[in-house]
Amino acid sequence: MRAAVVAERAELIARGLDVAEVPVFWEQVAAHCLDAGWPQRAGAMFLRARRAEEEQGLVVAEDVRRAAYLRFALAGALPAKAVAGYAAGLAERHAPARAYAELLELVAGYTGGGLPPWPALPRQVRAMAKAAGLDPVEAERRAFALLLRAPATRHASTAFWKANRARLVRLAKRFTELRHALLHLFPDADMDEWWLALLDETGALADLAGAEAAGWLTRMAAHLERGRRTGRTPPLLLDLVTRLKPGEEPVRPAGSPRSGVIDADLLDACLAAGFPVADPDPGHTIDLGRWLEHRQRDLAAIGADPRHARLLSAAVGAFAARHGVGALLDVAALRPLVRDWVAAEAGEIARGGLADAREAVQRLSSGLPPGAAGMAAMPEGVREAIEGADVAVTLTRTLRAGILDELGWDDLDAAADELGPDAEITSSWPVLTVYNRHRAVAVGPSGRIAEHDLRLPATAESFTVVYSAGEFLVVWDDHRTARGYWTAGPARTPPGPVPRVGGALRPRSGYGYAFLDASGARVTGRRALRPGEPRLADTPRLLCDGVTYWSQPEAWRPELRELDPATGELGRASLPGFLERAPLPAGRAWAVEACTLAPLPEGVRRTPLGTDGTLVGFRVSRRTGDGASGHTEGRYVIEGVDGRRAEPRGRPGAVPWGLIELPHAGRHGMGVLAGDTLVWLVDQAGEAAHWQVAAGTGDRWVPPAARLAARGTPIVPPPAYWHFLSPRDPDASARLRTVSEAAVRALLDAATADLAADPARTELPRAAHLIEELATHPRLRAGLTGFARQAADLRLRLTALAAGEPHPMCG
Repeated sequence: MRAAVVAERAELIARGLDVAEVPVFWEQVAAHCLDAGWPQRAGAMFLRARRAEEEQGLVVAEDVRRAAYLRFALAGALPAKAVAGYAAGLAERHAPARAYAELLELVAGYTGGGLPPWPALPRQVRAMAKAAGLDPVEAERRAFALLLRAPATRHASTAFWKANRARLVRLAKRFTELRHALLHLFPDADMDEWWLALLDETGALADLAGAEAAGWLTRMAAHLERGRRTGRTPPLLLDLVTRLKPGEEPVRPAGSPRSGVIDADLLDACLAAGFPVADPDPGHTIDLGRWLEHRQRDLAAIGADPRHARLLSAAVGAFAARHGVGALLDVAALRPLVRDWVAAEAGEIARGGLADAREAVQRLSSGLPPGAAGMAAMPEGVREAIEGADVAVTLTRTLRAGILDELGWDDLDAAADELGPDAEITSSWPVLTVYNRHRAVAVGPSGRIAEHDLRLPATAESFTVVYSAGEFLVVWDDHRTARGYWTAGPARTPPGPVPRVGGALRPRSGYGYAFLDASGARVTGRRALRPGEPRLADTPRLLCDGVTYWSQPEAWRPELRELDPATGELGRASLPGFLERAPLPAGRAWAVEACTLAPLPEGVRRTPLGTDGTLVGFRVSRRTGDGASGHTEGRYVIEGVDGRRAEPRGRPGAVPWGLIELPHAGRHGMGVLAGDTLVWLVDQAGEAAHWQVAAGTGDRWVPPAARLAARGTPIVPPPAYWHFLSPRDPDASARLRTVSEAAVRALLDAATADLAADPARTELPRAAHLIEELATHPRLRAGLTGFARQAADLRLRLTALAAGEPHPMCG
């Protein structure tokens, strides 16, 4: 029953009661509302009961009345104003001494229960103490001592503090205990500068000395970070630091190891004043955007401290990525760090792969001020650092590592060419369905398996095709509901509604492992999809050893459950033997979302990702805690079923999941694959990223840079299907593994000339003959053209940056 209905019925009942019964009745209604979770309604009913008592002049025991007020107040049903009114009424109902005693009892229960004092409380204490013949000053001192020690007082309103400022200043100047209590009370109210002025006026700040000052500064830093609303460090606090005496205890300007952002002004002031400052913890940062809003310190002391200068350098990079470095150039302490940031980004180009270089150039493009004037304002050495970035070295490193277009799946390529650039794909491992608006083709490791001409209505804009048990389920969206049909055969159905579990029209599957079971039906993480059943669902992470299926039902929980695809029922939590037989060292846990396992399909003998002859897949572990909050940048251990192993570092948002042996690379030249839809190839340490391709999606969804990285592959299959890739041009791959820097530089020079002549061109006529010398397969030639074009674009972009000229990133 709703609260409003209860109130209406209570009104009707109350009208029929005897006058003496009304207070008790409203008290009972109030209690019911409180138990029902309607605190505001409960408070209104409670006050109705009190008014009824007053109107009838009923005598109520004060301890009973006080307990009732405290019960409802502590439950959040009574505003402080109501309690303050009750307190004021004590003087009317009792003799002065009794009223004063009752007030103290009320205050102890009220604040002890976690509620902050109301603004008029100290004045009421003073007035009742004076009426009782007591020393009002001593009574007020005792009351403030009690209140300032109560944790709830930290939550008192701004009105409380402002109403009692004069009293607090007068008393705290006389009594050390009050100054000490004020000093260690950090109010929640948005009044930090006002509060510091109060502490200064009372003399509490003057009491700070030695080691106590460091501890207090640390707690103040934590308070400012916890309740920061304006971003401004109180100027009085910065001034106070210069007046305090440093001790041996270090200050922690971030407040605590768990706090992420260090107050730059406070840190600079502490370092300049000679305070010992604790080493920054991992993950601590400085927010220059916040600092720039007020710029109260010059940050020179931070720049001079090697431990914290690293944070300042990282802060420059973070600020540059969001806002550019223009606003930092007039800060003397930051200009060298801007130069260092540019040098670091240029160094990233020299040290990493082509994907690293592209990201570094993108960061420089967005971070540096535009135009010749912008470059002229940069610190000395910036132009030279950019001009010194040698993309030829980077391209050489990436070509030696290998590109995806060295591998191919001829049957898939043929189907994708046939269906055109609008083709999409869905997984039914080991079968992959390629489809467009008119036709669907199912391809397996042994070739083309099934085909179907789609019967879509003209109004269907979004659609998908799923292969299961030898037939296709065709589903489309008619803007109201999903409709679909099963193809020819015993299960052929007319178009009808298709329920979508999770609302996805294109069913997703982790890495593409949506298995076909022994009967050929598609395993979805629930009951296997059988012809004639109109339903569509995403597939969670699935693993299979050829006998048992495991599902990760909840992406956020790193737990595998056994799955019966015949019924869709989940069984016990367990691990495949491939994981269970591998003991994990202390401090490590399985990265379940990156582990894969599948039976080797019939007819497949070799895979660039490795096999033991029966299974394919990888087990991946991470340090305990590295998976929290989406953290993916710690060290991983990857082990394949065939024994291949690496310990790469993860990339932001991309967990490593496999090791690929590109043609002629050898086991020691294997690359690490990371990410699901956007797949990276990085070196075995995870430090250099060579390329990024979009896997498992049609051409229209592929980012331009990822399209260039797989220019020779019409549609890149999901990672699960990379097991079916094979070398396209082994001799060309052998040449690429040892290609000389001089040959790559000549290729880049030619591609740069082509692109400079026409930035929009897709082919590179000057570079074509050099590419033909490296490869004979047309798809590999197309892939090499894509990489040469990327590298040429980066070189032109760097040249333009150094000259302060515009040059948009290609693609």
